[in-house]
Amino acid sequence: MPITASSSVFFNYSINTQNPLFNNIFQNTSIGAPGEARPCGLKGVPRDAIQTAQCGPIIFSDQFATSFLGNPNLEIERTSTYEIGVLAELADDYALSVILFNKDQYGLTGLATSRPVQDIGATHGTSSPNYQVLVNEDFQTVRGLEVGLQKRLTNFWAFDINYSYSQARTNAAPPEREFQSAAEEFDPTIRREIRSEIDIPHRFNGVVRFAAGAEAPDLMLGSLDLGAALKYSNVAVSLSAQSGVPYTPTTTFSGIGNAGQLERNSGRGPANWWVNLRAQKGFRLGGMVYSLFGQVNNLFDTLNCLQPLPTTGRCDAGARDQSRRRQGNTTGEGASSTYFDRPQLYGQRREINFGVRIDF
Repeated sequence: MPITASSSVFFNYSINTQNPLFNNIFQNTSIGAPGEARPCGLKGVPRDAIQTAQCGPIIFSDQFATSFLGNPNLEIERTSTYEIGVLAELADDYALSVILFNKDQYGLTGLATSRPVQDIGATHGTSSPNYQVLVNEDFQTVRGLEVGLQKRLTNFWAFDINYSYSQARTNAAPPEREFQSAAEEFDPTIRREIRSEIDIPHRFNGVVRFAAGAEAPDLMLGSLDLGAALKYSNVAVSLSAQSGVPYTPTTTFSGIGNAGQLERNSGRGPANWWVNLRAQKGFRLGGMVYSLFGQVNNLFDTLNCLQPLPTTGRCDAGARDQSRRRQGNTTGEGASSTYFDRPQLYGQRREINFGVRIDF
């Protein structure tokens, strides 16, 4: 099929700033994080409450752990995006797109360890308190390729296929996660650019759709007009597949530290896939079309592993790294079935929805 004259080549470049409200959280408060009026570590406050803004970090004291402070000079995070590609029509009903992209994120908020402050009065429980400061020092790069092929709706059917390959590299996790990893889980020190925790190199999406309006398809079975039954109906089936999520492999539970853990995000969990289905049938009454529809997400109830266990890289076998994880090693009568089933490790299960639609 020849490429028609509607083919085009494009190049885009843009600079975007991140949501300034995020940075203002750290700029405009004395401590620099949500929940600062309620120190972490108090009785009744969960240890991970800082992640849900139930408490806030404070400077080192003899009662609370070292955490990080805000920075009134923190700058807005920025992103530079480059795209170059080709959009073309093939014959009359098909379209092809090929896009190369590069996204540079710089000035991301990170953590820097400060020099000890001399506090003669030991106001915070020590004369040389240590703390960490939020600074613009982290970065992330995402590079990749997207290829898409589409068929417009003709002869009652259409399809849309898209594949992308990308690599996401970074030097650190977001500040709260980085602090938790280094200070509490004792992750190995990062000495070079590593795989980002959001790195999903391969993604595939495909949709096949049948749709008919007032004009019915010509489909006869002997003298029976099957096409008439397909008026005002449509069916769409989609298939999605992607690479597994990164995780940090753990080799031992004996103590904590670099010896029992490999490079951060150096492992990858199993690939994931799922199928969605949507069907709709309408009936014309007067000047309106009344339709009944049903939609099934994850049609085959596929178990997709989204939080691999660090000992195996799987969700159906292995163990938590109890030396580093916040949750304790639940044993005996205190162990519940949910603790062993760990449903939170998997993605969305099958979901079925029904509804009615009215078109004027």
